[in-house]
Amino acid sequence: MTEKSHPATLTPENSYILYRRILSLWFFFYSNLTRFENYIELKNWVRKGLIYFLEKEHGIKLSTHDKSLIELDKATHNFDKRPVMNASENDISIKNAATLFQKIGLKVKSKTEITEQLRKRNMLHYLPKKNLFAPTVAGLLLFGRHPETYLVQSKIKADAFHGVDPVNIIDQKDIKGSIFDMVKDAEAFFLKNMKTAARIEEFSRVQVTEYPVEALREAVINALVHRDYEIAGSTVMIQIFSNRIVVASPGLLPQPLTLEIVRSFKYKPVSRNPIIARALFDMKLMEERGGGFRRMHDTI
Repeated sequence: MTEKSHPATLTPENSYILYRRILSLWFFFYSNLTRFENYIELKNWVRKGLIYFLEKEHGIKLSTHDKSLIELDKATHNFDKRPVMNASENDISIKNAATLFQKIGLKVKSKTEITEQLRKRNMLHYLPKKNLFAPTVAGLLLFGRHPETYLVQSKIKADAFHGVDPVNIIDQKDIKGSIFDMVKDAEAFFLKNMKTAARIEEFSRVQVTEYPVEALREAVINALVHRDYEIAGSTVMIQIFSNRIVVASPGLLPQPLTLEIVRSFKYKPVSRNPIIARALFDMKLMEERGGGFRRMHDTI
């Protein structure tokens, strides 16, 4: 007598293993039919196929736990490592890249040496079939001459309003360029549109701003480094009101972080864009230890 079969269900213990197995099988059967430029494109394609395979073909509804595993994999897959296929090595400023390498103690003199360092740090990606280099998302954002040409979501939309509501605009600016350029231009926008005063300290005139510039700079750096660049239709936003300043970054917090955990200041740092984060750490513009929010809190 045969037992009556029951619909398969996923459990916390087997769901991740099943996901990895299907990932491998999907690649084995279909990689010869679809050409992928890099592994990230493959993973995104397989992720969609996995959900279809489980829900449509087998009637297995993903639990909240199962979906969180998939989202965790998505949130930490290093999108900044992805090559920007329609850009070229010429879109990278070799001079600016050399400045970074010299600052961290690397003696690079020739363009070939700089290119090799960019490749090692996943800022350039070699395409053997085309026999050329393409900048990665990180390389373009850090050293691109005009990264917004290829990554339209990379700019900052800055607005200053009269009053406490986003109605009457008194100043606005689209801040573009590399991350380093945008941090400087954002700081200039803050200084232009917030209240300032002066006081005398030890016979010297010192400018006092309505909000600490160090905290605002930290907020902009965190927004640019940790935002979700896969959201192509949204940019980092700065909004200055008479009673507050808002710096908004596209994307949810990468798991397992939550707002409650971040506000507690007791968490291990999780970077969505570790290549970019490392470069700004090397330039001493941020830490990799997750202390940015604590410093902003203490400064204000």
